[in-house]
Amino acid sequence: MASVYSLVRTLLSSKPGMVVTLVAALVGATAFGLATAAATGVIEACVNNSSGTIKIVSTTTQCSNNEIRLVWNSEGVAGQPGPTGPQGIAGPTGAQGIPGTVSSFNDMNGLPCTIGGVAGVMSLSFSGVGTATLTCVLPPPPVDPTLISDGLNNVFATASSHTSNVSCGSSVQWTGTTFPMGTEDWLMINWTAGGTCTHMVVTFTTTDNLHYELWTASATRTFSGTASSTLTTPGSVIAAVIGNPTSGGSYTG
Repeated sequence: MASVYSLVRTLLSSKPGMVVTLVAALVGATAFGLATAAATGVIEACVNNSSGTIKIVSTTTQCSNNEIRLVWNSEGVAGQPGPTGPQGIAGPTGAQGIPGTVSSFNDMNGLPCTIGGVAGVMSLSFSGVGTATLTCVLPPPPVDPTLISDGLNNVFATASSHTSNVSCGSSVQWTGTTFPMGTEDWLMINWTAGGTCTHMVVTFTTTDNLHYELWTASATRTFSGTASSTLTTPGSVIAAVIGNPTSGGSYTG
């Protein structure tokens, strides 16, 4: 629209006798021609050869025999980029940050550290010539209680001599040792069906490199490891705690 009015001002200043005709033509054509110009970015007009009257038209409008078609862009091509503006003024000074936890190398001593998922603390030491050594000190491993034989050392054939019964809503727990080294504890669980219970979960914890196994009464092993095991069929299950052949161990299951 700015280009249209600029053209009007130019024509009015050069042809005073066209004032009424030109303005009327522009107003009458606005609803058609300028709507097209807004959509396409191109302004089209018909110029009367006799009177010089300019009529803004749409793209599909045909000029009469006594008119010539005039087309121009509503916006000119982009100009060259302007020069870089001056440097802006400096902003205000930021707020003071939170003090760090390490202000000197000696502050490294006592910081937390982790090795293999085990948390420890850093220990800083200096040699006689000033060499610094940082060590991640981990807590000592748990100490096994004094191991004694738990009287359960047996084999598959004698598992029924250590039997526990479990029904819906009840539980049973064993605590024992595999001592002497390499011995095994075999126990039998009788799971009685009933109630709303649909499964039984067997869990196992140990202080050493032990594992447990689950067997059917017909001597078929169904599980071996340390993770929890879920049973869905009631009946008799035999659990075996397998000892470490090089050291004893304790467990809870």
